[in-house]
Amino acid sequence: MCMSINGYRVSHRNRWLLLKNKILTIHEFLLLEYYIDVSDWDDRHKKYGVFEAYLEEISEEFGRKKDAVRKWHNGLYSKKFIVAYDLKRKLFQLKSPQRYNTKNAEVFHKEEDNEKALETLLLNITFSTEEIEKTQQEVVNLALKNEDVGLM
Repeated sequence: MCMSINGYRVSHRNRWLLLKNKILTIHEFLLLEYYIDVSDWDDRHKKYGVFEAYLEEISEEFGRKKDAVRKWHNGLYSKKFIVAYDLKRKLFQLKSPQRYNTKNAEVFHKEEDNEKALETLLLNITFSTEEIEKTQQEVVNLALKNEDVGLM
């Protein structure tokens, strides 16, 4: 699945709120960006917004161990940033692929450009905002206990 370095995609600046608000770790964030880049972007295809997640290949591209990449992947999966499309074929799906398509990006930009930018962003890119809230509360609880924070 070697990532093509040709082409471009829309990149919304508000995505940095995911790091600022500790919704994603830096590793999960980078893996999500990677998944966005390797997704199928032809809106005529049935698999529009779908990508392959072969952790061994991804670990080589990131220069990290497969277990580390699995942890990041599972973090995205448990927080519902990605969902299974076909587990047998290791296919996963992004929620709103049209958000990253140059044809539709302006619609999402206008919708997300308000005082509730983070909330709107999460509604547009996660399959379950409840999972985010649950994870965030777990992070807060662990921080209050002064313990290490880990997802899986």
